[in-house]
Amino acid sequence: MSDIFISYARTDIERAKIIATAFEKHGLSVWWDPNIPPGEPFDEVIADALKSAKCMIVLWTESSITSGWVREEAMVGAQRGTLFPVLLDDVEIPVGFKRFHTVRIMDLVGLPAKEEFKQLLSAISATLGRSISPAEESKQRLQPAPKKYSLRRLAKHDLSFSEVASLVKQYDFYCAFECLGLPSANVPHYMKQYCNETGRGIINVFELMEFDLVVFDHATGLHWQREASGEEMVPEKTGLYLEEINSQKYGGFSNWRLPTVEEAMSLVKPFKKGGYHQDPVFSHTRCIWTADEHKEPNGSWLVHFSDGNCRLNLAYGAKVTCSVRAVRSERIDDLIMTPIRNIRA
Repeated sequence: MSDIFISYARTDIERAKIIATAFEKHGLSVWWDPNIPPGEPFDEVIADALKSAKCMIVLWTESSITSGWVREEAMVGAQRGTLFPVLLDDVEIPVGFKRFHTVRIMDLVGLPAKEEFKQLLSAISATLGRSISPAEESKQRLQPAPKKYSLRRLAKHDLSFSEVASLVKQYDFYCAFECLGLPSANVPHYMKQYCNETGRGIINVFELMEFDLVVFDHATGLHWQREASGEEMVPEKTGLYLEEINSQKYGGFSNWRLPTVEEAMSLVKPFKKGGYHQDPVFSHTRCIWTADEHKEPNGSWLVHFSDGNCRLNLAYGAKVTCSVRAVRSERIDDLIMTPIRNIRA
């Protein structure tokens, strides 16, 4: 039996995750459909979970107000007297549910500190008949930053090998001359121009934010996705992925983009942990795409954490797939419309 059942539209899964995590950090047990075991009949599992939950949260959004599933689940909560509606978008609440007091939370950034969320917790506490514990703080890896770095944010469509060599030298990035699985003779010759196997890289100062979905680097001022995209993709598909997470407001933000080579290389470590040249605060990721391109047709720059370097996707002479680890900052060039790759000419 869970304390809370969350009803939401599938397109709002990232916002639902933020809210579910916020409840869990207050010691509340939460059920939502990602908890359905593989192979189980989802309609029966949902019905049982909804019936046994002590409180029912419905997230009203542009997508959920037209969802028959969400309306049915909300109706069950209304009939049981356990319904707590939350309005996430500026939309009209469906007929039949307007009489219920609805908490308006249009922005999930800094959710635990919002007065509306505190009011919601208070109402849930009264229904549960017990006090709710304070939120557990994330274990943050925070220390005074010894140095601040200002990295290029805007993508280049003709980033040359000599320019990469210059930035590797400027920031002393670690950049190995190797490609795992390839004989030394087959390693792209251009990598000799910028490899730096004695580089120490940037001294990052990471802090987990937004319910551990986002990693903030105090050294560069960048927010990163902690978990990279669930699957690898060709560069032509990265724009669609960015549009999806921005529409879902991943981590409470809607201006995620691909990193530049400098930004992505700032995550490369000169040592391996768990088989990857990256800090263990991030999920294991073989390689990620950058927003930078080369003058070669269909040439896209990527950063490889298994090998500890950056290179072009032309390295293997075939279609290369990598993950996306999106980035954002509060600088003005992140807040204006920035081109994102969908289909390359």
